[in-house]
Amino acid sequence: MATMSLVIPCYNNEKMIPLFYAAAAEVVNTIQQTWKNIDVEYWFIDDGSCDRTLDQLQQLQARAKFVHYISFSRNFGQEAAIYAGLQQATGKYVALMAGDPQILPNLLPQMLSAIIEEHYDIVVGTRQAARTEVPNLRAWFIKKINHFTKVKVNAPVGDCRLMTRQVLDAVISLPEYNRFSLGIFNWVGFTTKYLAYQNDEDGDGQPTRGFWQVISDSVNGISGFLSGPLALVFYVGLTSFIAALIVLVVIVMRLLVLNDPANGWLALISIILLLGGIQLLCLGIVSKYIAEIYLETKHWPIYIAKEIK
Repeated sequence: MATMSLVIPCYNNEKMIPLFYAAAAEVVNTIQQTWKNIDVEYWFIDDGSCDRTLDQLQQLQARAKFVHYISFSRNFGQEAAIYAGLQQATGKYVALMAGDPQILPNLLPQMLSAIIEEHYDIVVGTRQAARTEVPNLRAWFIKKINHFTKVKVNAPVGDCRLMTRQVLDAVISLPEYNRFSLGIFNWVGFTTKYLAYQNDEDGDGQPTRGFWQVISDSVNGISGFLSGPLALVFYVGLTSFIAALIVLVVIVMRLLVLNDPANGWLALISIILLLGGIQLLCLGIVSKYIAEIYLETKHWPIYIAKEIK
């Protein structure tokens, strides 16, 4: 028997869990009728939820022994939840899902078919419609991030993917503290197929991740995965130096040729503020990298599990 592991990060998803599990059970029955040698296990990761998410998971686990869960000691973030679930998964095939009952029934059988019959290593669901999770911002970020790296991230990117054990082992072998899964999945390579899906919102009508979560992921993705912004700092500094030098030459030429000195403090103050702002921006970017290095050298665990069953 080959096992397929479903990894589902959860944060305040008490309403979604019963809907997701019911939808997943139907899909699993269909899969097991097609591929009779496929067994399934579930790994739910409770990322320090404040609602009754953990209670829902405990009830599921009491009814079905193939349902497992990890409960974090606090909220460590989506990246930590993904890493914990992938670490615990034992299957030959591993699906990383968003916990959305609208996505799973339509995609999982197609994903498994692509891996087993078409011999792909990874199958990724790509969203074709905007969701309430601020998808336009996410798509814009992915397009911009591709300018800084040779490893391209496909846009739009969905919340579900199925991978072989070989891919999983490659992903979890990268132990960095500041993780950026979109970049990691593309960096490890392997043959990938993209499946399109459309859905407007999650089953309970609420977004799973808000505006500031997307912003936070964007910043962590840039600083934790890419070195391009460091080069950007150099070019911004070089450009500002050349611009300041040109302005200085123009002022001197006006004074010598036209006998027309620059007047007023406004221009001077504006230039000082402009250069000061550029310097602070550059220092902020460099400081972000230094902070990332600092956290990596501390060798803190990516997450702390309060309970694993």
